[in-house]
Parts: sequence; structure tokens; C-alpha cells
Amino acid sequence: METYTVRQLFSSKDKFVIPEYQRAYSWEKTQREQFLEDLRDAENSYYLGHYLLEKRNEDCDTYYVIDGQQRMTTIVIFMSCMVHELTKRPALQNEINNLKRTFLYNLDENQRFHTQSYDDAFFYEEVIIRSTENESDDILLNTSSKRHIRHCRQFFDHELSRASDEALEKWMNLVSNARITYFEVKDKGEAAQIFAFQNDRGKSLTNLEKLKSFFMLQIFLYGGKQQEDYVKRLETSFCDIYQRIAAIRTNEDYVLRYFWMAYSSVGFNTQNTLDEIKTLFKGKNNLSGINDFVANSPRHLPL
Repeated sequence: METYTVRQLFSSKDKFVIPEYQRAYSWEKTQREQFLEDLRDAENSYYLGHYLLEKRNEDCDTYYVIDGQQRMTTIVIFMSCMVHELTKRPALQNEINNLKRTFLYNLDENQRFHTQSYDDAFFYEEVIIRSTENESDDILLNTSSKRHIRHCRQFFDHELSRASDEALEKWMNLVSNARITYFEVKDKGEAAQIFAFQNDRGKSLTNLEKLKSFFMLQIFLYGGKQQEDYVKRLETSFCDIYQRIAAIRTNEDYVLRYFWMAYSSVGFNTQNTLDEIKTLFKGKNNLSGINDFVANSPRHLPL
């Protein structure tokens, strides 16, 4: 498979969007520290994984990030912090406009990367334009993903401020020129099939993420002419699920486990929640059951 650089990926696309049904940004201290440690250890090259993109409209240069969104969000935050720090370093200011144009804004001066709609206004203020108006206002951090976004920005701000000019230049070039692979699809079913057999580097997929992937694959395999309708209903339900989970600050897998205990006859005797759900809903005769299952899940979560 042909490899590209991170800079080439961002430069060749006008706009990236995280679909509503994807889990929100969830990188924590461990993943942030590992990202920076990788940069410290790297010499002349760096690999930042594989990305799966969906292009839904031939007439619109918008790409939906189906896999790799945690890393891509981190890259944008890192480059925002890099731009912020370079403004303080006279020897490196020539790079600022190039980084802004590549990672923060497209040629039309519009935001290049968008996270989920319920976090995107915060992401714009916190990362893209780095407004200081609400910098100390924790009231805005009403979802776990917003807290992760702010903590990631603060972490990179702190670490970059301590680095030498030489280190900053090295890290900037390593991330910009990091090798990646990516694959574009125009069909949700194809995206689901590929995603189902991929692992996400960084933070392991939760059981809820794996279950969503499994459901998408069942729809791809057995949905037939109703595939698009099934996918739309699934996306809507998972958007609601993730938004509610983020709001109540809880673990995704706890939610899945307790809902399964309430939904099924297994009750407290559940041993392997993910496998038990897969067994129940696997096969062509269970698509309506899948939509019923995910549609009912959010009702048990306060918003």
C-alpha cells in the first residue's frame, strides 16, 4: 500500500469531519505521554498509522474520518500548540503560516478539521483560534471529551514551552512528515467492513465501539435495499448514546454491561457482555432487533 505523509493528507483534503456516531475524543494522560515519548525517541522517521475516510458526496470535498479520529484530533491539537509556541521563538516563526494553512485552515480560511457537533464550537475556540476568554472556565467542560481536549492542549503547551528550538523543529518535522496510509471509500457498508477488521492504535477500542462495528457489519452483510435506512437509524442512536455517556462522565463499557443486564434475560449472570450480544444479533434475521436495541439504549441514560 502506498504511503503518504501527514502533511500530504491534510493538504490534499479540504475538510475533515468526525461523524456524529463516532465516540468523542478520549485520549488521556497515558496516550498523550506516549505520543510525545514516540517523538522524543524517533530519529528521522515516524509512523502515525492507518486512516479510513468516507467521501459521501462527489461535489463536496468533505471527508468523514471513520478510523483514526483519535490520532487525527491529537495531531491538530499538537499543531495548534506548536503554532502557539513558535510565535514566541524568533528563529522558527517562518513555519507558522505554513502550519496554520495545512492543519488549522483550508485555502478558503475555513476550519479544516471538525469534531462532533456537540464539541466542535468548543474545539474551535480552544484549539483552532485559541481564545483565552474562557480559558479558566471549567463550567464549559460539561463532557468528558471537552475535558480531554483541554487537558491535551494544556499538556502540549506545557511540554513544548520547555523544549529547545532544536527539539521543536524536530518534532514539528516528524509529525508533518510522519508516514501514514489511508483508504477512501464511498460506501458506508464498505467502511464498516474494513473498520471491523482494523485495530486502533493508541487507545484500545471499548466494547461499545466493537459492538457498533459489529452492528455496522451485520447491516452491510444483510441489509439489502434497506441498508441505508438501517445505517441512518444506527448512526442517530449512537450519536445520542455517545453524547449522553460524555455528559454523565461514565465508562462506556459499564453502560453497555448494565443496559445488557436490564435488556436481556441474562441479568446479573452475564459473563462476556460483548459476545453475548453478538450471539443474539448475529445473522440476517436480526437487523430490526439491532435497531431496537440501540434505539432503546439512550433512554436509560440521563442527559
